[in-house]
Amino acid sequence: MKTITDPIHGDIEFKSQDDMLILELINSREFQRLNNVKQQGLANYVFPGATQSRLAHSIGVFHMSRRMLNIVKEQRPEEYNERRALAAKCAALLHDTGHGPFSHAFERVMERRGADKCHEEWTAEVITGDTEVRQILEKVSPDFPEEVAGIILAEEPEDIYGSFISSQLDADRLDYIQRDRHYSGIKEAHFDLENLLKQFVVTDIPLEQLSGDKKDAGRTKLGLAIKDEGRAAVEDYLIARTHIYEKIGFSKQVRAAEELLTVFFESLSEIIDQDRLDEIGITKMDPVVDYMRTDKPSLEQYMRLTDSSVTHLMDMAYNAASFLGHEGVEPSEDPVEQIFVASRRIKDRQLLRGTDIKSKIESEMSPEDPRDISDIIATFRSEFEDNKASLGLPASEIVFEDTPILTGYKWNEGAKSPLKRILIQRNDGRIADIAKISPIVKGIMKSRHFRIYTSSEESREIIRDFTEDFIQTHVKQQPKAQKKLIKKAALSSQPK
Repeated sequence: MKTITDPIHGDIEFKSQDDMLILELINSREFQRLNNVKQQGLANYVFPGATQSRLAHSIGVFHMSRRMLNIVKEQRPEEYNERRALAAKCAALLHDTGHGPFSHAFERVMERRGADKCHEEWTAEVITGDTEVRQILEKVSPDFPEEVAGIILAEEPEDIYGSFISSQLDADRLDYIQRDRHYSGIKEAHFDLENLLKQFVVTDIPLEQLSGDKKDAGRTKLGLAIKDEGRAAVEDYLIARTHIYEKIGFSKQVRAAEELLTVFFESLSEIIDQDRLDEIGITKMDPVVDYMRTDKPSLEQYMRLTDSSVTHLMDMAYNAASFLGHEGVEPSEDPVEQIFVASRRIKDRQLLRGTDIKSKIESEMSPEDPRDISDIIATFRSEFEDNKASLGLPASEIVFEDTPILTGYKWNEGAKSPLKRILIQRNDGRIADIAKISPIVKGIMKSRHFRIYTSSEESREIIRDFTEDFIQTHVKQQPKAQKKLIKKAALSSQPK
């Protein structure tokens, strides 16, 4: 027996023949690469302890999937499919193998450069390509790698086994909520995992009742539901997930750090296109540069990309700036100077300065105001764009509008698979979507942010003044305040 000790789940034991296959996958070259890819990207710039790897998270997801599958085996042993269960466990372990360095910022820039693969597609290639992972999976059968990849790529889960990998209540979420909370050190986002697992019930899901499609009349699928008395446990879980995103993923400072990383990648992209790598002391053999220069990069090129390969580039740019005497931290239109600025700001933690426009507007709105905040934000964005050139912002200033949307629970209506939803089995046996019966879940269905970031305090003051004027005119619906302008004019007319 082999044991891996995990700070979240304790001792994770490997006993069975299937477990031995999982251990082989853990020791594969492609999986071990995840030791060098952080789970939370740049969150450690705000939460210093948030440095855990995607490798640890992936082992945790495997562990959670195994626990969920054991519930199926215990409750419906006659319908338990050993092969599908093994495919699900392998998919759980391998689901993040296609993530790039600092995954989301890197992926955004690659999309702008015309990359045709997202991280899920790279994951599928890791599983089905010329890799150690594929060789291990083929020990089950020649077509087993394609089955595992199919679970990861499926937009809708095919069966209960797929739902444990991709749904609103899956093994991935059950691990990262606990793991991200633990390593970031936040007090919110707690839910009772053991109690939640006790509320799981494996049942026949009536498809027509949930899809509303007459074609589904009389059809059922084996799926997961939650006992009626377990509704509060699900609500706690969804609230915990909301806290994880609000406190960490959507943290103003975390987003500021991620935007600087985006600036770094975009500057590097321009430098590569302009053939100016020698100005920052980087060669074409660098793995990140090699990948970005290639129109159709191979899986081997992609697998060389890790957080370390990016931080090495930052070190090179940072050192080149120091060697050349470049001391500035203000933005520039020149990509070489811009990469110097971005690398210095990231390494020295001189993050962008954010102004939360939505919160400022909401705080000034009357409770009786019937308008939707989204409409007011749309007006603000339009007026800001129209007036930006005349506000006095430097031409090279980084002005970053951030509009993240948090969906606390994605209620998949219509023909969407009910296996992706969180279902409650009522005491009378009926099945209902959690959003239909829980006012708490309805309250966290969707929230939006709107912030503007700048690189200097002076520019942030310009944004704040514009916001105050907008609030006076469009929220309080009063004429713009003239006091500050009169005072400034009076001061300027006084003899020096």
